[in-house]
Amino acid sequence: MPYLLFRLICRSVRVLTVLVLGIALAACGAAPSAGVELSATPAALLATEIPAETPTPSPTADPFAGEGPWVVTFSSASGIDLHGIVYGKGTIGVVLAPMYPGEQAGWAEFAETAAAQGFRVLTFDFQGYGESAGERDFATAPDDLRGAVDFIKAQGAEKVVVIGAGQGGLAAVRVASQTELAGVVVLSASNTLPELAVADAELAALAVPSLWIGTRQDLMQNVEEMADKAGGTDKSIWIYEGLAVPGTYLLQGAERGDLERRLLEFVARVTAP
Repeated sequence: MPYLLFRLICRSVRVLTVLVLGIALAACGAAPSAGVELSATPAALLATEIPAETPTPSPTADPFAGEGPWVVTFSSASGIDLHGIVYGKGTIGVVLAPMYPGEQAGWAEFAETAAAQGFRVLTFDFQGYGESAGERDFATAPDDLRGAVDFIKAQGAEKVVVIGAGQGGLAAVRVASQTELAGVVVLSASNTLPELAVADAELAALAVPSLWIGTRQDLMQNVEEMADKAGGTDKSIWIYEGLAVPGTYLLQGAERGDLERRLLEFVARVTAP
């Protein structure tokens, strides 16, 4: 067979083969070539190829991470922003209401001691003092203290004891009739403040355990008189003889150890299971 004729026949066979294969692929649906990228696949198909795993819920974290103490802001019962500090953790809460003068700093060292005993402690400033908003007014102290109690309960405190010095002590008596408390300590309070005077009926209605502390030469305090009028069968009083130092200033002198012991023993007793 002549060479040119042989070449012509081979070329015709190749063309015919290509045509037949093209028709077959068109009929069956051709697969994408190796050069087609995956991005050409519709996004909706890719999204359903691998179902997303449902994440395992993590446990609720403690509201205060780390060692503390923690600076906090909360609202008084009347909606005023108050500045405070939380010390320690645990389900027993201790709210330390400040005296005037002194503010929450007067409770700082005792707060650390109480926290080391396993209590969750809150100090704060009444409105108008320190970094708390609002205007200074003795009459608003109960609203501020009630906001502090509500706050520490919201942070996990199941039982709460309020320890108040000066005006904080009077506020504690009034708050005890407005919210559930495990106990109240009144330190060097004077029931002669016209804006915050506690009526005899309020004292008589005091049903929670109470501890009343003062110094004999502090002529401003009258905790003995208030203790006599206080209701409840679980009440006690302690007067430091020969001293005139009021309130949280007792924590800066020689009586500090004894006072801390009395306060901590009271808290532990009235919150025991």
